[in-house]
Amino acid sequence: MRIYDTSYLVDAITRGEDLTGAILDLTLYEITNVVKKAIERKDISENEGETLLKYLATLDLEVIRVQTDDLPKILTIAKKYNLTAYDAAYVYFATKKQAELMTLDRKLDKAYQKVKKKGYL
Repeated sequence: MRIYDTSYLVDAITRGEDLTGAILDLTLYEITNVVKKAIERKDISENEGETLLKYLATLDLEVIRVQTDDLPKILTIAKKYNLTAYDAAYVYFATKKQAELMTLDRKLDKAYQKVKKKGYL
């Protein structure tokens, strides 16, 4: 299984990549914010932004819901690797589900590789 973060997901959608796997529920908010900012910068029209978000709903992606029980482990990863809680959640779930984390964020990927190698969870 693959888990996609927002950086990879936006890039993959714009390239027309066939996506299967999962995203975190927070990814839905993040991608909506990316679209909002692109509209404000006039990089895309409002119609294009809405089309992109509607397209996202057609993808065969599982949405993983973050639970309160997950938060202590997410906090530990965030502190240990100096990540935001958002990024630490991607590392946590990719490791927990033995999935490949797909990201364009070098810092996030580096932390994920370390956690994966150590079998942290």
